[in-house]
Parts: sequence; C-alpha cells; structure tokens
Amino acid sequence: MSHTRPAIEIALDLKAMPKLAKVVRRRPLPPLVTPLIRVAAGSRELAQGYAAQYGFSEGYIREACIFFLLEAVLFTGADSHRTLGLEQNASPEEIREHKRWLLMWLHPDRNNNRWETALFQRVVRSAKAVAEPRSAATLSSPPKKQRVLSQRRKIRPRRQARPAPLTLRIPKAVKLAMLLLLLAGALLVQVTVFTGVLQAHRWFTNILWWLNAGES
Repeated sequence: MSHTRPAIEIALDLKAMPKLAKVVRRRPLPPLVTPLIRVAAGSRELAQGYAAQYGFSEGYIREACIFFLLEAVLFTGADSHRTLGLEQNASPEEIREHKRWLLMWLHPDRNNNRWETALFQRVVRSAKAVAEPRSAATLSSPPKKQRVLSQRRKIRPRRQARPAPLTLRIPKAVKLAMLLLLLAGALLVQVTVFTGVLQAHRWFTNILWWLNAGES
C-alpha cells in the first residue's frame, strides 16, 4: 500500500480490509484527505464523483471516508496535526478549512452518532494546539531591527557605591597644641621626679648628720 495513492483509494482498501488500520496509522497521511472530510461532512457532489469513478454507491463511499477518518486520522494517540488530517507543514488556511469541515461533520446538531460526536472536542483542542505555537512564535520573535534597538536601549544597572570610610581630619594648629601639651606634660613629670630626688637626698643627708651628731 503506497502512501502516494490518493486517500480515497486507501479508504476503499481499508473499508474492504479493516485489519489494514494498524498499517495505515503507522504511515504518513496520503494526499487528498480534504475531499474525504468534506464527503463525511455531507458533500454529495464529491460522493457522487467518487461513486461514478470507482463504481460504488454514494452511501458506501461515505462509509469508507468516515471509516478512514476514524481509523487513520482520529484514532486515540494521534497528534494534533494528524487529528486534523494535516501534515506538519500545513498552512493556516488548510488548518481552518479542515477544522471547519470536521466540526461540521461531528457537530451534535448534525450527527446522531454519539461515538462520532464525542470527537468534536478533540478536534477543537487539536486546532487550538496547532494554532497556538504559530501565534506564540510570532509574538515572541520581534523584528530583527527592533531586537537590536531594544538591546541598545538596555541600561546596565549601576553598581552601588560603597560608603567611604570615615576619616577624622584634625587641623594643624590643634595638632601643634597637642604636641606642646605632651611636651609640657613630659617636662612636668621630669621636674617632679627631679624635685622628689632632691628632697629625698636632703632627708637622707639630715638623717646622716643626726646620726653623726649623736655619736659625738
């Protein structure tokens, strides 16, 4: 089974041999999936064209298209693009078109099959997941010139200056006065010590005289 064959032929083979579903799921989507979605959504014109081309009734063609979509597109575990019947590089127009036709087919007001209408929300979530990365990438990547300008406008935060150490400035006159006071104090100490020595010497001399006088 070549994936280059149109999707309608893969759908007819799958309808005749349902066991091929596992093989179809592992392979990329065949081309021309959009017409099958439109047939499932109720396009009689496409169904009549396929019926005349392949020799089946319109009802059988529609059943084959729906079976293909359920087994090869909307199966559990399919990624968002696969759920929409799209390739990874699908354009925004293709995304909107497939979402519109799938929701038209699966809408509870148009479809009486509960199993099929249960897939309605899955298609909505898949379409949102496919569209969000595109819009997020567009918003998060400004033009090159704008990025350059924004980088130039960035101002580096200034480093906080450390407070200067506290220094005490003493005038020269005060320093000189303090020096003189120190010298005067030292001189006073020396005079006091010298005076005390003299007085002690006098006491000692008087004691010796008194002792000598007593002996005579």
